[in-house]
Amino acid sequence: MQGKLGRWYLASVALVAMVLLAGLGMLVLDRAMRVQALEETRAAADGQAAILAAGLESELNKFTLVPRVLAADPDVAELLGGNAGQRDLLNRRLEALAQQTRAAAIYLMDARGLTLASSNWDRLDSFIGSNYRFRDYFAGAMRDGTETEFALGTVSRRPGLYLAERVGPAAAPLGVVAVKVEFDSLEAKWRDAQDMVFVTDPQGIVLLASNPEWRFRAVAGEAAPRDPARDAMRFGVARPQPLQLPGGGPGQPVRMIEKIQPIAPAGWELHLLADPSARLSVALANGRLAGVSVLALLGLGGAGAWLWRRQRQARAAAEIAAHTATLREQLQQANRLATLGQITAGLGHEI
Repeated sequence: MQGKLGRWYLASVALVAMVLLAGLGMLVLDRAMRVQALEETRAAADGQAAILAAGLESELNKFTLVPRVLAADPDVAELLGGNAGQRDLLNRRLEALAQQTRAAAIYLMDARGLTLASSNWDRLDSFIGSNYRFRDYFAGAMRDGTETEFALGTVSRRPGLYLAERVGPAAAPLGVVAVKVEFDSLEAKWRDAQDMVFVTDPQGIVLLASNPEWRFRAVAGEAAPRDPARDAMRFGVARPQPLQLPGGGPGQPVRMIEKIQPIAPAGWELHLLADPSARLSVALANGRLAGVSVLALLGLGGAGAWLWRRQRQARAAAEIAAHTATLREQLQQANRLATLGQITAGLGHEI
């Protein structure tokens, strides 16, 4: 009875130990699958950020050539030099060029900032007659020969990048040719993607974003003092609000993975936020399924080994019982023969 209780006790201890080891194994497997899923997400985010940055750089490089070519055009110099007869011709040329390059607007300003010709010359929001002397891109181009500025349009109130190039030498400038580039189609593609994307200028202000609500917000960090009046003119807000990124909160328990790629021509930075939740869920589910499968196979193997051992023990017991019965029969036969011998000897003696 005590031996049977001892065997049950040992079996219970072994079962508890196996359950604990199985739980520990599942925890280790979960951690390994989590690390692998995060590494895969980081690698995918690196590649995606590089692709998006290359696409944006290509777009910027394409438009950078337009104002440079126009600044060297003789017809442009002739109009800015005072030949008003070139205006209609240049209006139509700029319109056709804007359609070909998909620029939002291309326009020419004289040395005082007054727009003389524009690709949108026949529209209600035409730039012709508007003075952009107050714009940073105009002053910078007149001073340095070339300048860029991202800002809201004063007429359209649509955000875009202004690329400006001076016409004429620095000593006697004739004016400035400017190209406005809007990124609506690019941002729409970003919104269709799974990852979240935004682009910041060197001061940390969001210029482009897959989420329109992020535009013109400030990325957290040490920011240089800003000019509220200038910000209000450029961005439509005097004091950019801090950008609140998702991840790590009650609604987003998994921290987002952020990858940053520099945008060479403009000094911008492209930020990509990758959500590892989907990969983590799949990896953990696959890992647990594999763990359960291994445990099931081990259980089946253990059960098979136990049955095999039981069958072997039963066969051994049967063989021992058969051998014992044979020996017992032989012993009884020997005893009978011995008894018969004694009787025979007794009879012989009597005779």
